[in-house]
Amino acid sequence: MGTLVRDGHGSGIVIGTGHKTAFGGVFSMMTEIEKPKTPLQNAMDKLGKQLSVFSFAVIGVIGLIGVLEGRAWLEMFQISVSLAVAAIPEGLPIIVAVTLALGVLRMAKQKAIVKRLPSVETLGSVNVICSDKTGTLTQNHMTLNKIWTVDMNLSHVDIDHKKQYGAILTKDVRNLMETGNMCNNAKFSMDKEKYLGNPTDIAIIEALPLFGLDDVRNTRHRSNELPFNSSRKR
Repeated sequence: MGTLVRDGHGSGIVIGTGHKTAFGGVFSMMTEIEKPKTPLQNAMDKLGKQLSVFSFAVIGVIGLIGVLEGRAWLEMFQISVSLAVAAIPEGLPIIVAVTLALGVLRMAKQKAIVKRLPSVETLGSVNVICSDKTGTLTQNHMTLNKIWTVDMNLSHVDIDHKKQYGAILTKDVRNLMETGNMCNNAKFSMDKEKYLGNPTDIAIIEALPLFGLDDVRNTRHRSNELPFNSSRKR
């Protein structure tokens, strides 16, 4: 992961996995970063501090008045403690949880499932969402959809991977597919049961059976390779 071949193709040797890799070190650093609080959590903290300051100020005034009236210190201390306990809004977290749960239910009706309740409120405060569509909206997989050859007179054939196209296997189409087969570095992985390599190479290899052709690279010997270059464009 994160290793790219600049030109041609190559094989890599794994010398570290998990946190022992460069990527793993970066991820370890990211996990140590403290997650910022949501706007609702910040608002609740602010409200809690304001309620505490106001409550203790009122309780202090009540206690002072009681002492000035001649009541015992112990009695006023007990009253102050009772008032302090009563001033704490125990039901506030429950109200917040119920409110967020209602938000989760409304999102679930729109087929959006949220695991963490605070995330609902955070999503409500978002204006822009940046996401990587690969693997989320797409399958990270290319397929061969159209074919052009010289004998088609600039027309093309739309490829449906549920059909067979042996009937259109003209000399030009055969040459095109065989060239795509030979100039190909995709390799089949027995472990993952799929081809690995350049997405374009994989798409060509997977389209060969549609034309009744086989992968014949193992019957040839590659003596040289001139890899594709972005400046040469070939």
